[in-house]
Amino acid sequence: MKIFKLENHTKIETGFKTPENYFENFTAHFLQNLPKEEMSKEVIAIYILKKE
Repeated sequence: MKIFKLENHTKIETGFKTPENYFENFTAHFLQNLPKEEMSKEVIAIYILKKE
């Protein structure tokens, strides 16, 4: 069997690319697009814990 060394072979491009500074600006962009009323809603439990 031939020994395969990854560093000696050409890299395969995936075809997927992200825009410049996408991950740096993601949080600010995401929060900017949220509706204001959703951010201030109260959390409501959908179950009730029984105390015995």
